[in-house]
Amino acid sequence: MTTLFILVYTMLMLSETPRKTIYIAIAVIILLLSAGYIYFSNTKEKPLLKPLVSTTEISPTPKVTMTDYKDPLGFSLSYPSNFSVNTHPEDQENYADVELSAVDKTQNIKLLVSDTKYSDISTWALNDSTVKEGTNIDSKLGNLDAKKVYLAKSNKIIMGAIWDGMLFTTEITPADNEASLKTVASVLSTLTIPETANYTNGVTSTTTGPADTSGSDDSGDEVVE
Repeated sequence: MTTLFILVYTMLMLSETPRKTIYIAIAVIILLLSAGYIYFSNTKEKPLLKPLVSTTEISPTPKVTMTDYKDPLGFSLSYPSNFSVNTHPEDQENYADVELSAVDKTQNIKLLVSDTKYSDISTWALNDSTVKEGTNIDSKLGNLDAKKVYLAKSNKIIMGAIWDGMLFTTEITPADNEASLKTVASVLSTLTIPETANYTNGVTSTTTGPADTSGSDDSGDEVVE
């Protein structure tokens, strides 16, 4: 269009046409060019399909209802209401044996309170046969200093703490599922552990509490007098 304008302008200037007529002709040409530009700009090929705008409302994530659990030994926590609880009443060896499982069995949290020969949790993490092959870091179990151990081969996490002379552990499976770990974190954040345990109400028939390990030899075996 610009080329056409220049060509017409040149022809008019070289002709013997009166200058006033030339100016009028140029104005007309400019108007025509402007109109043509506007017309072609508005008639350019447009997409046949407009981008689809989703009108589907995103439903908020339903709030998980939590259920409270208090163990006879004294500790308590809250767990999702779609989990089942098994306190393993057949277990007469440990002070507490509580298993929380998702209905679809995809998530499992096992809490165990048992006798131990270890006086501190760091020694347990480095020497106990169930966790020594794993990678451990400092953590918290309720208000207790704990060790969190990741066991790659069995795809589980075991957390351990010394509580009132006993070993308090939680076993978490699987260890590589983000949703599962979030659930576990929400459950353990509610875990409350009293300073002392209520041994007389524990699962085990023992009513005197954990054995005194202060007389143990260096190997960790209790000295029998």
